[in-house]
Amino acid sequence: DFKVKLAKIRDEKKRAIVERLDTRFNEVNTKRTAEMGKHLDKMTEILGRVSPEIQTARDANTAQAAKTYIITITTEKNLKMDVGNVRSQLEADLKAVHELVKTAREAVRASIK
Repeated sequence: DFKVKLAKIRDEKKRAIVERLDTRFNEVNTKRTAEMGKHLDKMTEILGRVSPEIQTARDANTAQAAKTYIITITTEKNLKMDVGNVRSQLEADLKAVHELVKTAREAVRASIK
């Protein structure tokens, strides 16, 4: 569906930008979830066992890593808004997972003290 709607965009420059952003959003998601996964692995290792907070964060991170973000193109005039909506959703999703990782980090810190 995305590729079909992308092909309808007449302006080559806009089409290239939207296609590049679509790819970039998924790359950012992959990179960020991989980084958060590394932190979760380290916290698990430190604890020696998986606490509920870490498992919750790990499950959320795994679910986030499986998501893909596809720009839904409505019209050529609305490209900026369409791209912005997907970008906002990606940011919100990553922020929610990051908050769970922070909570897990605090639980690890508290159990060490």
